[in-house]
Amino acid sequence: MANRTYANYVLEDAYGKRVTRRFQARDAAVTDAQVADLGADLAALTSLGLIEASVTRPVTVTATTPVAGSTRSAGASVRYRKSTQPGSNGGVWTFKIPHPPAALINPDGTLDIADAVFNDFAENFDDGQGLAAVDGHFFVSDNEELVEATASDNAVISGEMDKS
Repeated sequence: MANRTYANYVLEDAYGKRVTRRFQARDAAVTDAQVADLGADLAALTSLGLIEASVTRPVTVTATTPVAGSTRSAGASVRYRKSTQPGSNGGVWTFKIPHPPAALINPDGTLDIADAVFNDFAENFDDGQGLAAVDGHFFVSDNEELVEATASDNAVISGEMDKS
């Protein structure tokens, strides 16, 4: 299998508009210095400012098989409560799920948000401030977290199939 490690660069123009450029690394063990060197060379080619660089690498996951008839065209939206802890501004985060399993869809097109899978997912973005007091390892975006994902501090507000 070909190496799937990429160096990603964000460039910004004088009006705050951003564009991303991505380059495949020859070696999965590409170093930060090599990424920085390419970034410097890229910056010399453009009038835009180089804002940031990142490296994406594949990680080992347990592969799953698509369910027969599943399509990325069918989807649902789940609304979660964002944390009000520092770094988060409260409010709502909407996550688009590509074709949820039939077992999670109620006859009226809403999602069965009482199912544990929704809170299990939210725990990855947990602010650690509720009963379980466990921080997740990820942000939903820009340092924003979700409220504690337990039954009593339910992070899930609602969920429904998207209109087609």
